[in-house]
Amino acid sequence: MFEKKAQRKIKNFLLYPRFQLRFAAFFLIVSILSSVSFYLSTLYFFHRFEQKGLQVGIPKHHVFFVFIKDLQWEMAMIVLITALITIVLITVGAIVLSHKVVGPLQRFKESFRHMRMTGKIQRISLREKDSFRPLADDINKFLDSIKHIGPGEKE
Repeated sequence: MFEKKAQRKIKNFLLYPRFQLRFAAFFLIVSILSSVSFYLSTLYFFHRFEQKGLQVGIPKHHVFFVFIKDLQWEMAMIVLITALITIVLITVGAIVLSHKVVGPLQRFKESFRHMRMTGKIQRISLREKDSFRPLADDINKFLDSIKHIGPGEKE
């Protein structure tokens, strides 16, 4: 029962799965590339740190270099954990944002389909916080003007 309800919520949340998943995939790829870039820059930083140690004359087997390797490992774990959290948050955020865009577009589509099927002009209703609210208001003004003109009449 709970599983079906969760599947229904996900299905209702992904109104245009192709667009929404591509949108989320774009942000997923950007966040992965950013994380990899950050990781590579930390590797470069530690490599340069080791090179500086050798340049000032610290012997290759000195405890300093063991310390550097330990710090490099810790930093790698910090970057990995941070990257995973960031990737999840950005992906979920992208899906939520895409839903806020697609939801009102779905409402427009349903309203226009209903008008086409019934031949009756009806106002488009969106929630107050929906995206495209100003567009819906403009379309409603246009629809109101059509109602007053009537078929075949000129203004």
